[in-house]
Parts: sequence; structure tokens; C-alpha cells
Amino acid sequence: MITYDKNNGLKKSQIRANIKKLDQYKSSYEKKIEVYQKYLDSLSQDKEFTPKVTRVIKILQVQTQKIDKSIENSRNLLLKEEISKKEISKYNRKYKEISDNFMKNSMIGEEIMADYMEKIPTNPESTETSKEESIIENNDTLLISENLQKVILPYTGEEVIEIVNNEDNDYTSPEEVIEKLFTRPLSSYQFQAVSRYRETMKLATDREKYSFLDSVTLSIEMMKKRFLHPAIITACRSLDELDVYLDCLDKNELDDFKIFKIQYDMYPLVIKKGLFSKNRKYGKHEICNDNFNVINS
Repeated sequence: MITYDKNNGLKKSQIRANIKKLDQYKSSYEKKIEVYQKYLDSLSQDKEFTPKVTRVIKILQVQTQKIDKSIENSRNLLLKEEISKKEISKYNRKYKEISDNFMKNSMIGEEIMADYMEKIPTNPESTETSKEESIIENNDTLLISENLQKVILPYTGEEVIEIVNNEDNDYTSPEEVIEKLFTRPLSSYQFQAVSRYRETMKLATDREKYSFLDSVTLSIEMMKKRFLHPAIITACRSLDELDVYLDCLDKNELDDFKIFKIQYDMYPLVIKKGLFSKNRKYGKHEICNDNFNVINS
């Protein structure tokens, strides 16, 4: 809201703050429109849900148009040397209307799509599409690929959509979220000992809120674990998950690790005689050294 100032008629800093907030509202609406448009494309002219989703998209589009007009009006106010209290009052009413509508529309369409998703399993025509979407939206596998030069982390469709719909970020599609948040270049793990230290620090400090000293101590310990690929640390959402993996690794029972799957896609290398202890057997996809080579027997 803008308050009147006796010196220049209004506080322009408040207008600039309003413009920033309006831009955030607009971005959020545009992301929702894109998501619901994709839903609409998948409905195959469903007579019950198509009109409902179309109406939601129309509401969001109208609100976006109102925001554009309000942003334009705000910028025009910034150019004025003087402005009357009447103009300020009118501007504030319009701005409050947009803010109130944004709060009302925060969950618009969610109930409609929830009802539709419940209907999909009972609709024979939608079964194939439902399975396809499930494969695309959910990934329970950590892929470490030398061929693609990428590491793709596990994720769920629910968390990806939640990130897209979060008005505090600039992601415009699920594909962009997956590419930027759940995909890493393989080169970032080139120096594995350093990478194990770095990824453990992130896990301990950012997710577990460990103290700096405790995080460093743990990271140094992980740094020395030669058979632990650092991407596995990245994929773990907690230290408890990492502990489970390390326990399975120590017992040479990696098939018992069920939190997420691990898939290696690497160029085959020759095992040098005497490189590993005869008393310990590792799965062919689990042996790796600190020069970023995965040994395939």
C-alpha cells in the first residue's frame, strides 16, 4: 500500500516494492497456467473436467492481465512529480484487490485436479497415459552415467511440481527443475575424495544443521571412504540414509539398500591384478577409485 507524503505526494520506494510483488504474483500465475494447460492437453476432451480446467486457466489469465495494468499504472506513478490523495486511494484499492485475489487463487484448481487424478485409474482410456506420467514424474534411481556425462538424482513428481509452483523461484516447468536441481555434470565429481568432503559438508550443514566442527569431522571421515561414490552422498536426503548405505557397503550387501536404486552407465575398464584385496568382493558396479573410474568385471 502507498502512503501519502507531504513532500512529494507519495513514497516512491513503496511503489517499487509493489511492482516487485506484482511481478512475483504474475510469475506465479504464469507457472500455474502452464501446469494447468498441460493437464488440459492430457484430458482428451473429458466432458466433466475440461470445462472446469478451462475456467481455471481463464481466471488466472484475467488476473495476469490485471497485474499487467497495475504494473503499468505503478510505473506511470513513478514518473509523476505530484499525485493527489484521490489517485493514491484509487491505486491502493486496485492493488489490494489484486493481492486479495492472489490469496484466494493460491489453491485454485487443486481440488479439480485431485478429483481427476482419482478418476484416472478407473478410466481405461487413461491407463496408458497414467503409467507414462508416473514414469516421467517419479525417479527412484540415481543414475551415474559416463556416456551421458551426467548424474541424475532421485526425485518425486510431487516435489518437482511443488518447486515449480513455488512463487519464490523462477522455474517455469518440471523439466527445468529436473535439469537444474536434480541433474549434475559428471565432471563435478571428477576428484572423488574432494567431492565426498564437499557433498558431506552440504548434507551435514544444510540438511542436518550440524555444527561446522562436527560437519568437518564427518566430512573428513567420508573423504577417506574410497569405495563410496560422492554422488551417492548427494542423493541421500539425510545422514540416516547415508548410514544405511554405508552399512550395506561395509557388509558387502548392497542389494539390501532399498532407499533408492543406483545405476552405473560407465565405460568398461581392465582390472589390474592385485588392485583389490582377495578377502573382499564388491559388486562389479560398485568398485570405483579416486580418479573417477568405475571398474567393470
